[in-house]
Amino acid sequence: MLDLLRILIYYPLTNILAFIIWSTPGHYAAAGIIILTLIIRFALLIPSRKGAQTQRKIQQIQPLVNELKAEYADDKQGFAMAQMELYKKNDINAFGNCLTLIIQLPLLITLYYAIRHGLTPGNVHIYPWMPKITTINPNFFGINLLNPDKTYILPVLAAVAQFFQARLMAPQTKPVPGAAPDPAAATQRAMMYFLPATTLIFAISFPAGVALYWVMSTGFQAIQQFYVNKEKYTITGVDAALKEVDKEHPGHKKVAPKALAEIKDSTSTDKKSGVNVVVRRKSP
Repeated sequence: MLDLLRILIYYPLTNILAFIIWSTPGHYAAAGIIILTLIIRFALLIPSRKGAQTQRKIQQIQPLVNELKAEYADDKQGFAMAQMELYKKNDINAFGNCLTLIIQLPLLITLYYAIRHGLTPGNVHIYPWMPKITTINPNFFGINLLNPDKTYILPVLAAVAQFFQARLMAPQTKPVPGAAPDPAAATQRAMMYFLPATTLIFAISFPAGVALYWVMSTGFQAIQQFYVNKEKYTITGVDAALKEVDKEHPGHKKVAPKALAEIKDSTSTDKKSGVNVVVRRKSP
């Protein structure tokens, strides 16, 4: 499996990086890293945006899922059906989000290794028919990208970019009064501080070129997440979810939670972004 990843991803990315450095004036390593990171990020723009939208919708819908969980505490099958119907009506595919990550991670991790190991003249992984790099200029505003950054500027910037990206991904919905704490939300809030600290530690010890890549890649993600967070989503199809469970479990007696009762089913289409966006409208 590792050999296949090297052949299909690592070697091509290493050669593309080397070619970009060779073709830019001055043969600057920074130019190769920045350009290649942007190429990869734009190539992954659509799947990563869909994954961010799915995650955002799941966060928006979580208070109602908590209400359903409390109501169907003794009926796991009923809760599963209601949650599935709620996700379906809101065009949420949790498995699709996992698939997006599976597609992105090998590319981004391999790009990281290409930058870490590929910035050397005469690299043995360069294809024979590719132009040979005889010199690489590692200077980036006084920082040598082939060595750890002793100024700590790039590691700190990488940690700051990671913090803002994690903060933008953290749940922004208010917890439902009386509902049990959401473990997933608590974990995401903890990761908001853990990930930047981990990034800082690794970026200090790795070549500065890796830190530059992390600044560019994470900064790109943060900007994308910022615009995804501005899209308005709301829950729709709640009544249909409850009716579906009533049909399958007619003997199940319940009182509709307030959070569910306050929601009216409504769907609108965001013509500007070209995706279906559900808008939250509460009863007056």
